[in-house]
Amino acid sequence: QGLLHQDALGTPVYQAVFNADGEIVADRGTPPLLPRQTHRAPLLDAGVIVGYLESRVSLDTLFRQTLALALLVAIGGGLALIVFDLFPLQQLRLAERKAYYLAEHDPLTGQLNRYMAESVFAQEMKRASRYDYRLSLIFFDIDHFKTINDVHGHHKGDRVLRQLSRLVAQNIRASDWLVRWGGEEFLIILAHTDLNMTRKLAEKLRHFVECTDFGLGTPVTISLGICSCPPHASLQDCVRQADAALYRAKNAGRNQWAEAVADDAPSTGTPDSGETASRPEIFFHHAEKS
Repeated sequence: QGLLHQDALGTPVYQAVFNADGEIVADRGTPPLLPRQTHRAPLLDAGVIVGYLESRVSLDTLFRQTLALALLVAIGGGLALIVFDLFPLQQLRLAERKAYYLAEHDPLTGQLNRYMAESVFAQEMKRASRYDYRLSLIFFDIDHFKTINDVHGHHKGDRVLRQLSRLVAQNIRASDWLVRWGGEEFLIILAHTDLNMTRKLAEKLRHFVECTDFGLGTPVTISLGICSCPPHASLQDCVRQADAALYRAKNAGRNQWAEAVADDAPSTGTPDSGETASRPEIFFHHAEKS
């Protein structure tokens, strides 16, 4: 429910999640009457469609404008006909773009939403498998975000989320994907990135956030969990590993990153080729204390 919105780019919208049988699981906003623009995006779980996210935008205002322009055509002739031909078409395309935007992006931060993460990850995993390169994740959230909202108000909390997402987006590559996972949680999908590169990026982001003034009078910090995704792994399994690492970073004092370990991975049965599965050390990075 928290991932659904009733406003996008200043336009009222209606969003609903349907299961695979077409039944509504959750919705938000008021369903617009006809005429309306509708966009439906599939929700995937390990590549299988398990439901749909539907976004609807009212075209009532456009319809009224079209009627007014039709009257203008009747009165004004040729010049009005040109305006009538172009103006509604532009408005229709704008409404369609808004519907598509809402289906794929978080309206508050402008980043990809959780519904898009599965398809993006599947796309990058196929490339990683085809070209034999590494794919990694960073899963992070804002430390003590509830306190920020309680002390400074939700409007300041929203401002922190927007500023943080911009800061992170400016310090990752164009080939990387930043996703607002939900609430104060974010996911970064890192293509062509091994674990050592992921460690360096996690520390870079942690440091930049800590040193940024968010206008609260106190520092804002983040905790991060990182993992390297094995070939053909699902997004859910990789996020589970990164989330477990994030949980350890929180328990170790926050404002640091931790790395996924073997115990975080889902059971896959006997290791291939008769090899014994090894358990890597738990790896923490603590921020230096001044």
